[in-house]
Amino acid sequence: MSTSASPQPSPIEQLVQFSSCEISDALIKLGLTHNAKDAPVQRGGYIPDINMLSPSPTVGDGQNTRICGYAYTVKMVRGDDLHAPKPSQHFVDAAPAGSVAVISVPPNVKSAAWGGLMTAGAQFRGVHGVVIDGRARDLVEHRAAGFPVFARGHSTLGQSPFTRPSELNVPVTILPRPDFENAFENTFSAVEVHPGDIIVADIDGVVCIPPELLANVIDSCRYSKHVDEKCMIDIQQGRSVQETFQHWRKATNKK
Repeated sequence: MSTSASPQPSPIEQLVQFSSCEISDALIKLGLTHNAKDAPVQRGGYIPDINMLSPSPTVGDGQNTRICGYAYTVKMVRGDDLHAPKPSQHFVDAAPAGSVAVISVPPNVKSAAWGGLMTAGAQFRGVHGVVIDGRARDLVEHRAAGFPVFARGHSTLGQSPFTRPSELNVPVTILPRPDFENAFENTFSAVEVHPGDIIVADIDGVVCIPPELLANVIDSCRYSKHVDEKCMIDIQQGRSVQETFQHWRKATNKK
C-alpha cells in the first residue's frame, strides 16, 4: 500500500508559530529599519500603539491568542467628507476569508470604527481578526464571540455620524500617537500597510510583514526561537545572562 507524504504547512501556518516579538526581531535582522525621516516606513514591522481588546488580554484565552493573515485594508474618512469615494458594498461584506482587516481612521477620532455586528459578519465570513487604527466598542460582544480585536482604545460611540468607510484594499498609513511622535520624532515613524501584507497580532502587539520577506522571516524566526530556548534553559539553571548571550547569541549574530 502506497503512502502519500503529509502536506507541507502553508507559510501562514508556519508563521503563526512565532510571536510578534520574534517576528519584529527577524525583520530588524533582515534590515527592515529606516530613518524616520523617510516615513512612511516600517520599523521591525511594528504597528505602534495598537493593542489587544478581545479576547481580554488578562483573562481566558487572551494570552494565547495570535492571529495571522493577509491584510484586507479599509480607509475611513470623517463623516462630513463629501468628496472621498464611497465603497459599493459594506466593507465587512467584502472581507475575504482568512484575512485580517486593517482599518485606518482619521487622527483624534473618539468614536468607534468597529462594533459587535461587524464582528458577527466578519466571523461568519472567516476573517481572522481586525486591527483598528482607532477605537472599537461592544467589547462584551467581541469577547463572547471569541473574535480577536486590536485597537487603540474603545468608545461608546458608533461610526455614524463621525466617520464612514471610503476605500477598500488600498495602502493605508498608520501613525504613532502624537505624543510618541513628538517625543521620538527622530527614532520612530509611520507604517504603511498594503493589501496582501501579512499581519501578525498577539498580546504583545501587531506587526506587518511584506510578502517578499515572508520566507526569510520564517527562517530567521525558526533559528532565533531555537537559540532563545537554549538561552532560557541555561538562565533558568543559573548561568549568567551575559555568559549565556555570549555563548548562544554571539553565534546567532554571526549567522
